[in-house]
Amino acid sequence: MPGSVVQVLAADGAVAGAGFLVGEGVVVTCAHVVRAAGREPGGRVELAFPHLPGAPRVWGEVPAEQWRAPEAEDIAFVELDSVPAGVGALALGSGAGSRGHRVSSFGFPTQAPPGGHFGYGTASDLLPDSTGTGALLQLSGANDLTTGFSGGPVVDEVTGLVIGMVTAITSPDTHLKGLDIAYCTPAEVLREVRPDLAEHQVCPYRGLEPFTAEHTQWFYGREAVVSSVLDALGGQERMLLLLGPSGAGKSSLIQAGVLPALADGDVPGSARWLPLITRPGQDLLTELEHAGLPGATSDGLLSAVQRRLAGEPEHDRLLLVIDQFEELLTQLAPTEHRVPDRRAAAADELLALIKSPADASVILIMRDDFYPQLAALAPGLLEAAAPALLNVPATLSVPELRAIITRPAQAVGLGIEDGLTERIIADVRATDPAHRAPVTLLPPLELALSQLWKDRDNGRLTHRAYEKIGKVTGSLANGYDKAI
Repeated sequence: MPGSVVQVLAADGAVAGAGFLVGEGVVVTCAHVVRAAGREPGGRVELAFPHLPGAPRVWGEVPAEQWRAPEAEDIAFVELDSVPAGVGALALGSGAGSRGHRVSSFGFPTQAPPGGHFGYGTASDLLPDSTGTGALLQLSGANDLTTGFSGGPVVDEVTGLVIGMVTAITSPDTHLKGLDIAYCTPAEVLREVRPDLAEHQVCPYRGLEPFTAEHTQWFYGREAVVSSVLDALGGQERMLLLLGPSGAGKSSLIQAGVLPALADGDVPGSARWLPLITRPGQDLLTELEHAGLPGATSDGLLSAVQRRLAGEPEHDRLLLVIDQFEELLTQLAPTEHRVPDRRAAAADELLALIKSPADASVILIMRDDFYPQLAALAPGLLEAAAPALLNVPATLSVPELRAIITRPAQAVGLGIEDGLTERIIADVRATDPAHRAPVTLLPPLELALSQLWKDRDNGRLTHRAYEKIGKVTGSLANGYDKAI
């Protein structure tokens, strides 16, 4: 939790109160905290993430239309200019039904260390809105929640979900009674102000679809093989052949892992590379034209590449990615000797490109069971690719599996019931006599996670839903039954 909690800063850097990340680039806090920082609706406010590396500070805008004044519901949202790396949103639950649950919060009272400290209490009941200030959730045994906790999250320790935001504490009466009571704005009220927080609508899992560049923020667990591809591209070789069985996630590795890393400059100079992605289809050279290399069929691939680079001086190199290269090898050879073999012609064009001085590199993505066909059709191309031939590892490690399951959930504030992650990992490994996780189980694993997301309960993946879908090995059959 602390990593998602922010300090709301005044102009002099003083901490006016707390807030927390509730969505992608969205922080919620109290309106009175924003005012204490000297800011107003429609203005901008500075926030700090004290528990992230380097304690980054970011600015954000306070949308006036989502402002609820301190004398009303006392809510302010902040839309961040940027989101620090490694921080995830906290998932919202519901204050209703939490009576008797232990709760925790995090704030920045003056008596705490500079980075703040935890506070604890017990959820009581929802108080009806009788004054027009909005419903409140009463907390008892909340002596820890002092000045400096305003705007902090109230987390139900039973569900792990945020059920409210600390709003106010009470003062004792003349008999020193009424201590230890605090009030929080229920999560239901936050949703009323910002309906897009009602539930996480974006599923961070891909089912049977590949990850692409737009899904990079949810692509985890494949860092080692992505690093191997980047190392190969950073060497002297012009062509890389990525092999692996069907279902090994080869396309996702390149599109959601390698290409975004190249755009970020993870290989020296790669931020200025121009990636083009295609598949062989029925005619590779025609598909290359459609992908952005006009003239590939008439003038040759090399000329088309040189012409494209000459027209885009902001790019230093063209990176040609041909996915599912086995499609080229499944095409029928011409029956008449006088008819040119388009398959061999396309392979020759690729070979000529990588042997030329043109600033171009090629990645071929292919199923490993088509290796003999490639050797028979284009031995020269295979020889050129051999120095940078990479096989996708046949198995996934336990840390990789854990990252595939948990990191996308963290990115969208999705909870996972205790023990479910380890249960899924154990089931995946149990499919192999040696208790290794075959990489070919990635599709049913992703499908199972997608189905768990659809059946989530109060923002969490549950054991009940996992049983319902038939676990990992039953997810494919379950998914097909629904499709039919």
